[in-house]
Amino acid sequence: EYGDVILVGLPYTIKDRTFDNLIKVAKKNNCRLLLPHPFHDHTNIEHLAKNVDYIEIFNSRCSGLENQKALELSDLLSKKTYASPDAHLLHEYNNCIINYETSINHDWRDILESSWSFYSNQSAQPYNIYRSSLIKSIKLKSPKLFIKSLIRLITFGYKFKKNR
Repeated sequence: EYGDVILVGLPYTIKDRTFDNLIKVAKKNNCRLLLPHPFHDHTNIEHLAKNVDYIEIFNSRCSGLENQKALELSDLLSKKTYASPDAHLLHEYNNCIINYETSINHDWRDILESSWSFYSNQSAQPYNIYRSSLIKSIKLKSPKLFIKSLIRLITFGYKFKKNR
């Protein structure tokens, strides 16, 4: 309804995926709400940010400005943070390496609460972003998204692939 929100820790699927319901479900079930890439494809950002537990401050598919604004938003609201490669393709997992300072024997809540750092030496390449969008259009059986993605891949993607 407002863009992507991640509900972590719920052992079953819910039908009502409105944001207000996600808030209720998260509180009732001791789950956490994460806001990925708040300044990329979201509306009502302030409402989302105030009601989530974590804000993503680095996403390898976002611009430096979008990531900086996310960091400023998390600071303003005193929200906990996380980082992500947002890998849509297997070779993109190395775009962001996250180091959590805890052992693997802990519950996911402990891991989220632990100190962490991340390293990124590369952002997602436009060619790969357009390519993954094309794959998504096929999976969703969306001719409109397919045509849009194909045009972007041909128009912009080839230039980026060629210059690598």
